[in-house]
Amino acid sequence: MQLHAFYGDHYEFSAVLKNASTDKLAYVSIYDVRIFNNWHDSNNNWYDRVLLRTMSHDKDWTGGAKQHCTWPNIAIEAAKITQ
Repeated sequence: MQLHAFYGDHYEFSAVLKNASTDKLAYVSIYDVRIFNNWHDSNNNWYDRVLLRTMSHDKDWTGGAKQHCTWPNIAIEAAKITQ
């Protein structure tokens, strides 16, 4: 997976990833990290709920079905949906 585009903000970001083998794209987004800042609940972390979906082109902001994965698994899951 290659970084095709990155859109950053202070507390959240989105990115477009490109599968170098298939040229298909995936959209990745983390929500505002301040929302998931509840130290009492270890399941309430932004890195456990990263938005991931397919894109038909690099400006497709409404593309494929939404799914979620953990931060460490982004590359694996993005590669799966862009095969």
